[in-house]
Amino acid sequence: MFHKLFGIMLGLLCLLPVAAHAQTQDPPPSNAWRATYWNNPSLAGFSRVQQTESEDLNRDWANTAPVDGINSDYWSARWERTIQLRAATYRFTALADNGVRIWVNGTLVVDGWRSQWNQTANVFLGDIVLEAGSHVVRVEYYDSTGPAILQVTWEPYIGPPTTVKGWLAEYFNNPTLSGTPAFYRDEEEITLDLRAASPQPGVIGVDNFSVRWTRQLALQPGIYTFSMRVDDGGRLQIDNKLVLDGWRDQGPTNFVARIDHAGGPLDVVMEYYERSGFALAELTWERVGDLPSIEPLSVSSAPSPVPTLTPDEVQTLSAEAIIVDDGDDGFSRGGADNLWRPATSGYADDFLVAANLRSGQADYVWARWQPEPVPGRYEIFVFVPRAGRATKEARYWVAANGRYTLRMVDQQRDAGLWVSLGVYTFDGVSNEYITLSNITGEETDSTRVLWDALRLEPQ
Repeated sequence: MFHKLFGIMLGLLCLLPVAAHAQTQDPPPSNAWRATYWNNPSLAGFSRVQQTESEDLNRDWANTAPVDGINSDYWSARWERTIQLRAATYRFTALADNGVRIWVNGTLVVDGWRSQWNQTANVFLGDIVLEAGSHVVRVEYYDSTGPAILQVTWEPYIGPPTTVKGWLAEYFNNPTLSGTPAFYRDEEEITLDLRAASPQPGVIGVDNFSVRWTRQLALQPGIYTFSMRVDDGGRLQIDNKLVLDGWRDQGPTNFVARIDHAGGPLDVVMEYYERSGFALAELTWERVGDLPSIEPLSVSSAPSPVPTLTPDEVQTLSAEAIIVDDGDDGFSRGGADNLWRPATSGYADDFLVAANLRSGQADYVWARWQPEPVPGRYEIFVFVPRAGRATKEARYWVAANGRYTLRMVDQQRDAGLWVSLGVYTFDGVSNEYITLSNITGEETDSTRVLWDALRLEPQ
């Protein structure tokens, strides 16, 4: 009999933590915070204090304990509450010393859960689009040492997200992308397939809305196809150039464009509108091949115009010459910083170096010169500094007047010279630039690619 009673009692004891856990899953109150405190900074183990708090989360505990039974340092707490909101984008703001994080309906919106030893309070922001109705807010906080501060607020917000990892999506309550967006969203892909539903009930209508997606893509050099499928209208711009135009009322329709990409970032904008019926907008892209190989440009040791070189490698240039050096605003570069090496010679006593790659890889580097001349014809020169193990196959791509042209330069042979890439027409409208990556076709890490000044001479 004793063993039977002992077994029953042991079973009841085992159920206690489960019951306590189940109790925490009840919906939090709507008129107060359900507060739980721990005597450690990680919300670990059994809580020491549980209570209901009616005041707002605008607390400055200084160096005192938050409640009786809790330490003045190395403690943590969780507050939960149900709030009623109208449909809108909301910005949640937290001022905290030390760490804080905020969930809304189980979604992490604010993440300031980090070590801030001996620092003042920091502000953390996060945005979320919410439908009208009830929403559960959970705030977690920890204090290490020193003063403890926590302030949490939220309010409707119309503006772009604080950080965007994918596409910045702007939704408009009209089919013409007019006025201020009704809300913004960070979207991983453009895969809008709503049939006859709203993209955000209570904020955007089922019909007569429009969307603009914006993103910068970092793609390897090559030939790409961009495929757009829309119902109703859509259009696609790449580097400010319209490449797909389906801006009209229509059923599900496919559009495809071929892009010859020389390397570097691509500024991509897709715009879409829904008139009525089903709503569909999709965008995908695929690398379908390598750019065509072109024989190296025949460059003499004294390209035209003949360079007048001095021992310090300075050439006499025309008064109308446009020069973009590797430290100027018109020069940009991409790829991991640790792959670039600065050097102290060349034009204006500086240039950049990187080891070559045989073919396109995720860790390639590139640089772009954007001289932005007035419309006209120009001869393009690149300055080749002196450096050991320079590549014989530097692949310069010239994007001018809507065309891409590959010119190859032997940087080993032409060291210390301004080398002509040819004469080109610049329209002054499209995104025009000259780019060079560290992809050479030679055995990886067998040579070095050099970036220095670029010069345009009016013709």
